[in-house]
Amino acid sequence: MDGNRNGSQVYQTTGYTIWLADDNAFALGALKGIFSVQMRGTRIGTFCSADALIEQLRQKNDIPTATERKLPDVIFLDQSMPGTGGIEAIPSILQHAPAVKIIMLTNYDFPRFVERAFKQGAYGYMLKSSDPQMFGSAMQAVLQGKIFIDPSIAGDVLKLGGLRPAIHGGDTYLQQYNLTPAEMNVLHCLLDGLPVKDIAKELFITYNTVNFHIKNLHKKLNVQSTQQLIVKVLRKK
Repeated sequence: MDGNRNGSQVYQTTGYTIWLADDNAFALGALKGIFSVQMRGTRIGTFCSADALIEQLRQKNDIPTATERKLPDVIFLDQSMPGTGGIEAIPSILQHAPAVKIIMLTNYDFPRFVERAFKQGAYGYMLKSSDPQMFGSAMQAVLQGKIFIDPSIAGDVLKLGGLRPAIHGGDTYLQQYNLTPAEMNVLHCLLDGLPVKDIAKELFITYNTVNFHIKNLHKKLNVQSTQQLIVKVLRKK
């Protein structure tokens, strides 16, 4: 990654293919311009609907050789489009391109939309009003297998309610990480949206002890943040 004369970040992404889907032609053109400047060497495809994008994936899967098929590496997908909506399109997209990383683009910052997107298999969630520099950061993150959540709404992800059943239903899945009972209790509280100080009161332990367990959870589940921890568990629901 380096900078251009205007001081913006430029990402070296030669060889990658990005697909953009948005029914707004102006927004689609603006996104293509951002990616053309920020991400050198990328191949960019544009679609006016999720249905058109899915149909293109179907056609590409009929091509016998992988080098000619060239499926996208990352898809930036508008949430609200005529026909099949962005979130609803995720399963079909992943059926035809299982390795693709999908980043939702939206005007909506409702935590429940974030929850739905990640349940369906998205790797990122961004607001269209985000700083243009953030698009490159998001692509770099998902290409490395990391979850990306727009910083302006990341805090709200921690407040998602009703996630306790996700952890109960995923207890078998979590056994592979050898979590201690104390770590499971802290994880339950995190999924209920409790901040660290309230978790300490709920479990009758110190603030530092809660942070100790959270660090262990990050390490055991191989995540970099509590937001990523919650999303990882949520996607196993």
